[in-house]
Amino acid sequence: MGWGYFVKSPKCNVNKIVKVKKVDNMKNEMLRDLFTSFDDSVLITLWNEYCYECNMYDDEIFDNDTLEEMIKCSNEDGLYWINRFFYGSDDYTDNGSANPNRNYFKFDGYGNIVSFDYIYNQFSDTFNHIDIDDVIDYIIENDNDFNYPEIRDILDNEQ
Repeated sequence: MGWGYFVKSPKCNVNKIVKVKKVDNMKNEMLRDLFTSFDDSVLITLWNEYCYECNMYDDEIFDNDTLEEMIKCSNEDGLYWINRFFYGSDDYTDNGSANPNRNYFKFDGYGNIVSFDYIYNQFSDTFNHIDIDDVIDYIIENDNDFNYPEIRDILDNEQ
């Protein structure tokens, strides 16, 4: 967590470590609550910015509206893209192929398309296709608000 660097300080004491850990836990909870209030487009933008910062380009999520342009701009033939869909997957079916009618897509480790509709599932209170805990840890540890004033407010909160 974001409090580990205090342990290396020779002047550090247990009370300071516990206080910093509590502040980070509070920020973690506040950020999680904030993220559950964001719509999918904001979550995707935040996730993709995190991926760029961490050089995790393979984990980027795309809006399905960009698929046609991506296909047109690629130097690949139609068979290449047919294979990407055929060998891909869809979150909501067991047929083993990606569905071009879903809202979003990303690429799996083999370059095949994974299609899905939602980033945050309010019924199960879970995030799909993004590791929100990693994003939150990164934000707290690096004091990086990704230019979101709401995140900056939480980071500057020292209660």
